[in-house]
Amino acid sequence: MSVDDNCAILSDIVNNITLDDANAVLPAICTKENRVALSLAPANDSIKYPTKELVEALLSAMEKMPLTPYVDATNDAPLLEKAPEGGKILSTEEGLWGSKVWTLSNGIKVVVKATDFKADEITLKGISYGGTSRYPDSDRVNLALFGSVAQLGGVGNFDAMQLSKKLAGSTAEAYVGTTSYNDVAEGVCTPQDLEEMLQLLYLRFTAPRKDTAALEGFKTRMYGSLKDRNLNPTTALSDTLNKAIYCGHPRMEPLRATDVDSIDYDRILQIYYDRLGDAGDFTFVIVGNVEEESLKPLVEKYLGSLPSNGRKETLYDHKIGMRKGVYINNFTRKMETPTGTEVIIYSGDMEANLQNSIKMSFLQQIMTLVYTEEVREKEGGTYGVGVKGEIEQLPKGTFDFAIQFNMAPERREELTKIIIAEFEKVATQGPAQEHIEKVRSYTLKIFEEQKKENAAWMDWLLSFYFFEQDRYTRFEEMVKAVTAEDIKQFAAYILEQGNFIEVSMVPEN
Repeated sequence: MSVDDNCAILSDIVNNITLDDANAVLPAICTKENRVALSLAPANDSIKYPTKELVEALLSAMEKMPLTPYVDATNDAPLLEKAPEGGKILSTEEGLWGSKVWTLSNGIKVVVKATDFKADEITLKGISYGGTSRYPDSDRVNLALFGSVAQLGGVGNFDAMQLSKKLAGSTAEAYVGTTSYNDVAEGVCTPQDLEEMLQLLYLRFTAPRKDTAALEGFKTRMYGSLKDRNLNPTTALSDTLNKAIYCGHPRMEPLRATDVDSIDYDRILQIYYDRLGDAGDFTFVIVGNVEEESLKPLVEKYLGSLPSNGRKETLYDHKIGMRKGVYINNFTRKMETPTGTEVIIYSGDMEANLQNSIKMSFLQQIMTLVYTEEVREKEGGTYGVGVKGEIEQLPKGTFDFAIQFNMAPERREELTKIIIAEFEKVATQGPAQEHIEKVRSYTLKIFEEQKKENAAWMDWLLSFYFFEQDRYTRFEEMVKAVTAEDIKQFAAYILEQGNFIEVSMVPEN
């Protein structure tokens, strides 16, 4: 039988199944004799587990519950009930790398780059200064859950479920939110769904809905996920690291089950309207398969209608810097599967520019190669060593260089000494030239591939037009110029900062 014949037979069967047919089969399938009740819970002496009698009573009660037919709450109204008045493009400039820069009447800047890399992709990102830094420590819980809670209720005339159904079959997605120092917006769609994506984005900015029933469900889920978090060894490591890095700063405290009742829906929506009620200082970048002339009226109608009152914001620094000096915390934890975990972090001040970013990338890749050779292959001490170096631009230039690996607990000290010694070796003797060339070749290869990716152009344009940094023009030249001496000095600078955190977790004896 061919695939087409099989499909035709199945389609014929499915299309002829009636409600009565289904109802006739269910009683024979679902009986008291063939059901299994499974209860899953962590092993903890403080937990009262359900008894067989309790489970049977619950099943019996469920059989007597009145059932009503499901009512599909479909909303057939248009996504945007009334089109906004729109604004105007006041000026058009030739931008970098084949882009156009439009300044709208409400102050918004829009950078557009048309590409033909993907026929079915248009991406949008927007950013402005502000973020959660504008609010006090007392809003910690509300700020931590801002993005999740603010959009629980859907937008406009659609609750979250209705909105999901309304967008079924559409590629349009849009999100707005806030980070520590920025307010952000994102969108993605295919060309045919571009207007719907911009409509959704407009509603995200201007018409969030409040849904208290949805909040209660969210709080129940949050409480369930947080109440037993301390029973997980991974959580113990994460919390210990958090305290080691941020010294218990209140804004960085992890959420706990006791925080759930502190969620203030009205306060979150108040912050939402404050953050997104003025989009005049936003810079938007649109990249992908767009036609500029057809895009213009859509940008004017939807982005040009976003509220603006001329507010210009700057950063507010809550002094959430990483710990200074040397800190070591080696602790034990009860585990079912005995495993040791080691985390080492170097940190300090560093200017966030292209040159340092390239050197950080080189060092990260080189140390990955070194640890693979020395710790994994020669010592057989771990499946792999994770290495990650990052440079943060806001609120000021800082870096952290983190190394993490798992091992047999009895080998922790031995392998940690090798990890530290190999980093110090690069800082004093420099990396092997073969490692430099391997990383250089890989970096240039990836750069060539990125030139044909919308995501890469999005990052380059945002970096230039918002953060005022050109991370494209001289990239190849600077990568080709990196020497072993450059990386030696860069690693030495990291050590000279004098900031070292070591946190390890091994099982209790």
